[in-house]
Amino acid sequence: MTKPKLTVFDLDGTLVDSDSAQDWMYFLRKNSWPYSKEATEICSEIMQDYSSGRMNMKDYMQAWVLPIKGKRVTEIRALAAEFAEHYIKPRIYTEGMRKVREHQKAGDILLVISASPTIIVEPIAALFGIQHVIGIDIEVFNNKFTQNLIQPFSFGEGKVALLKQWQKQHDLEDLPLGCIYSDSINDVPLLDYALNSHVINGNEQMRLIARENGWCTHEWSV
Repeated sequence: MTKPKLTVFDLDGTLVDSDSAQDWMYFLRKNSWPYSKEATEICSEIMQDYSSGRMNMKDYMQAWVLPIKGKRVTEIRALAAEFAEHYIKPRIYTEGMRKVREHQKAGDILLVISASPTIIVEPIAALFGIQHVIGIDIEVFNNKFTQNLIQPFSFGEGKVALLKQWQKQHDLEDLPLGCIYSDSINDVPLLDYALNSHVINGNEQMRLIARENGWCTHEWSV
């Protein structure tokens, strides 16, 4: 019997033409949610350091959570499903969906690891039929979101740490990361960790890193 393979997909810029965390902010602002304007402005400023790999994720998330602080999880989960269906679904990369289907048909275990919050990553992953998700988690108390963040963050080296933790929780410690797809320089540690790495829509710096490491490069579109 063929042993299943573990395949990981980044989300934003890899499977979808979106920065889902930022687009969620715009989505809330469009719907006139309290604190969404302030949160969007702070997050947008911090995001300027993302492509350089110097982004302060803690500062970003502390601002990101402001509009949902004190809101019931069920309310935000329903809103996140609406966001995924109407805002993100039209931005799915055709090749990304095709590649997901190929791995699913092969019997691989698929996992989305994203630096976006889990509450919005889960319904987006569900659009691809992927049930396993790692994202940034926010503390919940009395079924409401607090402003406390659960670390480590699924960002940079944190993705590798959380992947290993996830493998242990699912009794998959002996299953190597067979394949990883990502567009981001922040995912270089995860790309290094995989047996087969694929850079999607990489910028000049990422294409150079891919060439130096013998990684495959692809251009995907909506």
